[in-house]
Amino acid sequence: MKIIERSVQEIGSSYLVGLPKPWVRGLGIKKGTKLKMLVSEKGNLLIAPEFVLENQKKEAVIEYDSHFNRVFFREYFEGNQKIIIKFKNQIGEEERKKLYLFLKRFMNAQTIEEDKSRIVVKCFRIEELSMEECLQRMHYLCLNMLESKSSDALQMQELRDTMTRFYYLLVMQVRRFLTEGKFTGDNQISLIKAMDIRMVAEKIQRIGEIAFAMNGHKNSELLKDIKEYYSTAYYCFAKEDFQKALPLWQKGNELQNTCRNQAKNHKETAKLEQIIRYSKEISMLVR
Repeated sequence: MKIIERSVQEIGSSYLVGLPKPWVRGLGIKKGTKLKMLVSEKGNLLIAPEFVLENQKKEAVIEYDSHFNRVFFREYFEGNQKIIIKFKNQIGEEERKKLYLFLKRFMNAQTIEEDKSRIVVKCFRIEELSMEECLQRMHYLCLNMLESKSSDALQMQELRDTMTRFYYLLVMQVRRFLTEGKFTGDNQISLIKAMDIRMVAEKIQRIGEIAFAMNGHKNSELLKDIKEYYSTAYYCFAKEDFQKALPLWQKGNELQNTCRNQAKNHKETAKLEQIIRYSKEISMLVR
């Protein structure tokens, strides 16, 4: 990141600053182009067109091989609207089912073309969901997983898969916000807030994975207190309630001690302590 210095000019009752030519040329800004400005709480000024990457190519072609999952994640999060998966060799029915299950993780990805040599995946943009809404839905799904007393594996798998879809969608929304410079009514937040949302989403995702692994083997009494603790930490973050978040670190330590004192199953205790730790970390992101 290059720091550019400009002197402020005063013309009449207005103060003007020249825009760097490489920035103007790179984004195709011309006379009459409307720019969005975001003023942070600390006084920083962020300037960008509403859409920076609107005209970039949005198609990728990848091979289905041992690195496929990793490469697909990269192309998906790069914002490609179409991803073509090519097969070097014909794959069997079981392998194709595994591929379908993998693609099911992505809420806005749908197969639009398919034959023996390739699958074409269309990644639709979901404009109506903001980062905060994705995070809130992840939270409710995570609570459902923690509250579930059923050993119904299919139900828990569906909750887990749905939460994962919202997680990937949230990551996509954060990346769009950071790379495209899109400032709309739904995304009037600071860059730091966007990164904090991303970190909280990751911790919620991890709590959900623990709840999934513990299905059918839950200490209901202890988990009730931990679930309430996690929920409080989340709402402190969502409502930016710093004062209420302050005592949560100490309360988390006390809950961890209770886990150890009541330990009957060391593997289960370790999982419960992980949930507490991630919840404590969420409370530490309250500003």
